[in-house]
Amino acid sequence: MVRNSNTHVLIVKTEPKDFNLQIVVYATSLEAESIPAYKKAVNLFSTLESNVNSVYVNRS
Repeated sequence: MVRNSNTHVLIVKTEPKDFNLQIVVYATSLEAESIPAYKKAVNLFSTLESNVNSVYVNRS
């Protein structure tokens, strides 16, 4: 289900004991329709004082 999702999905398999988002990896295909989601995510992580690393994912 997650692999076929049309939206971004964050999976947390177990409840974290010490939830700290110091470093975040954001995977994106850099398509035009993903730009608004990317901007929202960067804004959220900025608020959380996280360091965001973007990774390009080739969807072809």
